Amino acid sequence: MGNELATVPVSKRITTTVSTILGTNDHSCVSRLWDTYFATNDLDLHSYVCLAILQANNETLMELEYSEICLFLNNLPDTNMEQIIKQAHNIRAMVKARDLL
Repeated sequence: MGNELATVPVSKRITTTVSTILGTNDHSCVSRLWDTYFATNDLDLHSYVCLAILQANNETLMELEYSEICLFLNNLPDTNMEQIIKQAHNIRAMVKARDLL
């Protein structure tokens, strides 16, 4: 019972964070990420998903001013979640291979 009480706020926070990061209420993207997080039993992947989203939008972000970046990140364009998840795994593998963390 104690773990369930802790899980609800964490789940709500991650869902809110993921929805905010994706700039969407598209629950299929959020559901896909949840499926991945639980399938791998690794919520640490979330940080790499964030990096993959930034990397996927790098060219656009580099052309924007700070205020425009904030707006862009709050309203991301449609995202290929399969590609983002794949890239997140690649980034994590690279970080571990280079012993960066």
